[in-house]
Amino acid sequence: MGRLISTTIEKIKEDVYDLTVQDNHNFFINNILVSNCGETNLSVYGTCCLGSVNLSNMYDEEKNEVDWRKLAITIRLAIRFLDDVITMNIYPIPETKFCTEQSRRIGLGTMGLHYLLIKLGYEYGSNKCIEFVERLYTTIRNEAFEASCDLAEEKGTFIRFDSDRYIENKFIQTLPARILRKIKKHGIRNAVLLTQPPNGCLIPSTEIKLGNNTIISLEKIFLQNGIDLQKNEFKQKRWFIPTIQTNVKTINGNKRITKLYVNGKEETIEIQTVKNNKIEGTKDHKVLVKVDNNSAIWKSLNDITENDILLLKK
Repeated sequence: MGRLISTTIEKIKEDVYDLTVQDNHNFFINNILVSNCGETNLSVYGTCCLGSVNLSNMYDEEKNEVDWRKLAITIRLAIRFLDDVITMNIYPIPETKFCTEQSRRIGLGTMGLHYLLIKLGYEYGSNKCIEFVERLYTTIRNEAFEASCDLAEEKGTFIRFDSDRYIENKFIQTLPARILRKIKKHGIRNAVLLTQPPNGCLIPSTEIKLGNNTIISLEKIFLQNGIDLQKNEFKQKRWFIPTIQTNVKTINGNKRITKLYVNGKEETIEIQTVKNNKIEGTKDHKVLVKVDNNSAIWKSLNDITENDILLLKK
């Protein structure tokens, strides 16, 4: 096994030089082959070190404005935190550790944009809203890249950093001149910094376990049953909108969803094991099923049979 791992790592070293995918920050290091849940594209043996900033918490109620200083501090702290995770992490196999350290890829995302827009009173989709979102995410981008440049000055760049090659990337060329100058002078700690996850998975828990077949869009959040929720909730200063009468059938009967932004609205089923462990989810929820002593497969709850051996976390 040791020889096999060593050979695999050497093969990675040989393959990384001839790739020229300009939409990939790592185009001169490795290619994109997979994604985790759609938001983070990864190379072979890549890892997704992710975190999200709750934009709703960036609202200054007294000024009815974004607390831009708080946002900047939060972004910079989050970048340092995620970079520290890469350093402190225990990797399952040497290939993963090797690949991760070559680029120190992280993914800082956001959640709660819809709540922030409600609080600010911006009409979703309006020109004012679009201009605000452009400013918001430009700020997030700039703070993240400056933070990584500062970390590079403090701790060093990612192993495979090449200033000239890195700046060839199309997205990197859109950065402000001051950041490009910092990249040339100090380098950058993390080859990739930002991502945007499917936010329906990141909200506070609902009363019940919900499926992942549906994500409610921002458009539906702001307009439900002909009622403009944004204007209504902004007027009442009630941000979490517990007024939607959406019921889901569960094993314990119908239950009302108490949060507006949910993953899904599908009927749930329950699996009970011989050791009295219970798993509740939709028919499409997947669990790990043992095949033999060396392998396992993912099966949906709807496909579980009586003799299946489920692998569960303690």
